[in-house]
Amino acid sequence: MSRTGRDGATRGAAVNYEGWEDAAVAPEHLGQYLRGVRDLWTEFGYEGAWYGHFGQGCVHTRNNFELSSHEGLQKYRSYVERAADLCVSLADRSRVNTATDRVAVSYSLGCTARE
Repeated sequence: MSRTGRDGATRGAAVNYEGWEDAAVAPEHLGQYLRGVRDLWTEFGYEGAWYGHFGQGCVHTRNNFELSSHEGLQKYRSYVERAADLCVSLADRSRVNTATDRVAVSYSLGCTARE
């Protein structure tokens, strides 16, 4: 586990999951992307920690997703769909190169991702 992974867990707090991983946008859109994800966290009631390769537009997060109930899973799915839409709207499609990017682009286009 990475140091960020260890540090993302707080004793007595909700479980902090890796989740929306390796989301990448064109570096010049990183600020807009981070604000958009922060707004989604607020809308969905999530909190999290950021880490990644910001100079390359690649962002990782750990969040307090509630994945132990049907309602929590539905909420997570809605969040991921909205986050994918945001990511794709800001991605430089000529540089799509991570698995998450391919899934997000494919989801947004209504396709199945292929390696």
